[in-house]
Amino acid sequence: MSFKGTPIKRKLTALFLLTSGAVLLLTCAAYFAYEYLTFRRTTLEQLSTIGQVIAANSTAAVAFGNERDAGEILGALRAERHIVAAGLYDGEGKLLSRYPANLPVDAFPARPERDGYRFDSSHLAGFQPVAQEGNRRLGTLYLKSDMGAMYERFRLYSGIVAAVVVASLLLALMVSTVLQRQISEPILTLATTAHAIADRRDYSVRATKGAEDELGLLTDAFNQMLTRIDEQDRALRESEERLNLALMSSGVGTWSWNVLENSIIWDDYIHPLFGLAPKTFPGRLEDLLHLVHPDHRDRVKEVVAETLEKDAPYDTEYQVVWPDGTTRFLASRGKVYRDAAGGPVRMAGVCWDVTDRKKSEELRQQLAAIIESAADPILSKDLDGIIRSWNGGAFRLFGYRADEVIGRPVTLLIPEDRLDEEPKIIERLIHGEQVDPFESVGRKKDGTLVPVSVRISPIKDISGRITGASKIVRDITAQRRAEEQLRTLLAELERSNRELEQFAYVASHDLQEPLRMVSSYTQLLERRYRDKLDDDAREFIDYAVDGARRMQRLINDLLEFSRVSTRDRRVAPVDANEVLGTVRANLSAAIEDAGALVTNGELPTVMVDSTQLGQLLQNLIGNALKFKGDKSPRVHIAASEQAGEWVFTVRDNGIGIDPEYFDRIFVIFQRLHVTADYPGTGIGLAVCKRIAERHGGRIWVESEPGNGATFSFSIPESSGAREL
Repeated sequence: MSFKGTPIKRKLTALFLLTSGAVLLLTCAAYFAYEYLTFRRTTLEQLSTIGQVIAANSTAAVAFGNERDAGEILGALRAERHIVAAGLYDGEGKLLSRYPANLPVDAFPARPERDGYRFDSSHLAGFQPVAQEGNRRLGTLYLKSDMGAMYERFRLYSGIVAAVVVASLLLALMVSTVLQRQISEPILTLATTAHAIADRRDYSVRATKGAEDELGLLTDAFNQMLTRIDEQDRALRESEERLNLALMSSGVGTWSWNVLENSIIWDDYIHPLFGLAPKTFPGRLEDLLHLVHPDHRDRVKEVVAETLEKDAPYDTEYQVVWPDGTTRFLASRGKVYRDAAGGPVRMAGVCWDVTDRKKSEELRQQLAAIIESAADPILSKDLDGIIRSWNGGAFRLFGYRADEVIGRPVTLLIPEDRLDEEPKIIERLIHGEQVDPFESVGRKKDGTLVPVSVRISPIKDISGRITGASKIVRDITAQRRAEEQLRTLLAELERSNRELEQFAYVASHDLQEPLRMVSSYTQLLERRYRDKLDDDAREFIDYAVDGARRMQRLINDLLEFSRVSTRDRRVAPVDANEVLGTVRANLSAAIEDAGALVTNGELPTVMVDSTQLGQLLQNLIGNALKFKGDKSPRVHIAASEQAGEWVFTVRDNGIGIDPEYFDRIFVIFQRLHVTADYPGTGIGLAVCKRIAERHGGRIWVESEPGNGATFSFSIPESSGAREL
């Protein structure tokens, strides 16, 4: 009988019933055995007693061979219904009488056998001697009894036993029902609690304690075990959550490879590393290799084979190709697990993206190569002033090899009279102040001093904390020489310009008198002798007078041009509106003659020489009136503030200028038209250019032929005139 899968209630009930039934059966079996043995002995004693009585009563009949008396004596056995046969034998062993009388002779033994009673399969039979007093044997009595009495008794006993067994089993069932509850209910409570925990994974559930017996102790132990499991599960969940957060924030994915089944399992964090959607990786080593860049597949195979064969650590980096063609670099680390025989069974590990690190390494290598190959010395130091890096340019300038200076203080490169520079620089860096490029003096390995320019930048760690500084040093020896040469040249040029301007001023001034004399006497000659001269002579005189006048205008303009730079600087806040008003008054006759309309917007107050600003505006407006074409001149003056300077514009609707001449028109004596069409010397715009530049500004033009021109010049807001 198997109780597998049977509920514990039924098991306990069956246990009680089987135990009770077994006890009853054993008890009844013992009782039946006892009754059987006792009844056989009693039956044998009873039959022996009956045989003694019959034998004693039959002595006379047997002694005299009286068959009738013998039959009557045996007939008395009718009262014993279980005696089925009886017979008297005479002394010679012949059957004298039988009971029942109608029983065939062959139903009796042919001759008497050994005295005593014996049981066969279904009867008790035996021989009793018939003897007189004095023990002389007269004959033999044969008695045979069936077992009916015993069978009847056993049937009665069986009924009683059956009733007792049934009643006992019913009682045992009721008792077992009560008792099994006390045993099974705590066990079932434990089972129900365990089932609920298994289904819901809720380790906070506790079993109810029913009593203070062994089952109560088991319940307490079970609840204590649940408490420890709950604590461990909570800690495990917290650890798992921390791990998941760490994996999520770090971009690390985990993998497991069943080597025997060639099955790879990825978590949800590793799929994006390969450009795949979650749960889409087929899960074989071949599928993984298919995602690896062809240039890296063989190396990945070699590392995997070496790990499985030699138990070497699995630590490799490789490039993968995403389904959309994007390439990324991944790093993977893992460990192999082996069976008892040492064969590889499983590998497990982690994988993460190192593309940014690879790019950073490449950039660092490129930067290191650039720094190393740079002509200028580049070095780095920590906040203690200790040199941490040194390039080839530093070796070439200072003469120290990298192994000679790295780890030594940077003051090694600074002359003693400049040692106070370094603490000040470090202090400014620590406080986050910017250190502007500066010039200093460096000391070479041989003690030679060299002029240098220094540019310092802070070095920060990933948290933004300043940990040191980088220093770019440049040998400015050649620059110092060039600057000295330039200063010499500038001084010479300045002297030459002053002499040239003085010469121009003196020359133009000294030429005025001869020209006035030529012009005056030519005009006098014309007035006195006009009637005596022919037409050719008068024409020649006109040419001479006109040439003298033009020469005088040219000298006057040249003199004015030279005065732009030679006159004293008188810079002050000037209202440009007032200056423009003066210019309008100076040009009022020309404006009226040309029928021009001159307008302006609101003009600012600027730091300028008011006379030169007026001269600049008057030249530009005068040009607008001169180069008007066939239309009535329209001139507009405006100003706007742009990037720390004021930009003035003079816009007209005149004949315009071809863009190819924009630069030429600002050169002295450069003209685009003949004097007969537009009189002038070609100095006006050159004067404008010099005035604008003298105030730190510039002048330019925008125009197209036939569409007028817009001249613009700038004056810095904080302008002060400078020497040109």
